[in-house]
Amino acid sequence: MRLNKVAREIAKKQMLALENAGDEFSRTVVFDRFHQNPEGFPLPDGTITIEGIERDFRIVVLKVDAGAKEIKMRLEVRASKGSSGEIEVNVTEFWIGYFDFPMIDNIHLSHDQRCALVLTNFEESSANVAVVGFPGSYASLKEKPHYQEVIQHLLKIENIFREDKTK
Repeated sequence: MRLNKVAREIAKKQMLALENAGDEFSRTVVFDRFHQNPEGFPLPDGTITIEGIERDFRIVVLKVDAGAKEIKMRLEVRASKGSSGEIEVNVTEFWIGYFDFPMIDNIHLSHDQRCALVLTNFEESSANVAVVGFPGSYASLKEKPHYQEVIQHLLKIENIFREDKTK
C-alpha cells in the first residue's frame, strides 16, 4: 500500500536525523514465538548512551495485529540516578505502527531526553522494530518542557556563571 510506504519513508528520515543526535538499536520480532508464549515474550535487551547517560532498554512483545500491521509492546527503560546507586525506571505499554513517527510519538525521559519505538518493517512472519534515544530538543514542537527540567537547567546555568565569576 502506497500510504504505508510513504509513512515508512518519513519515519526512516526522522530516524536518521535522530540517530545523528542520539543512538539506536534494532530488533526482529518473530511471530512464531507467540505459539510458545501467547502472553508475550521479551526481545534481547539493548543499551543506548545519550549525552553521557546510559540507559538499558527491555522490550516485551505483547500482541500482534497482522491486519493493521501493528504491535503492542511494553518498553522498560532503566538508568542509574548517579552516585546514589538508585535506578530510575520508566515502563510504558503502547501500540506501534507505520504511522507512529519518532519525533512526534516518543517517551519522555529524565534529563530532557526522549526515546521512541519505530516499526521499520512488517512482513507475514516477522517485523523489525528500532529503539532510538535522542535529546528532547529534537522532539516535536508540541512537547513542552516540564517545570522541573526548566528549573534544573536554570540552576546549571547559574552554577556555570558562578564558577566563571570566581575564576
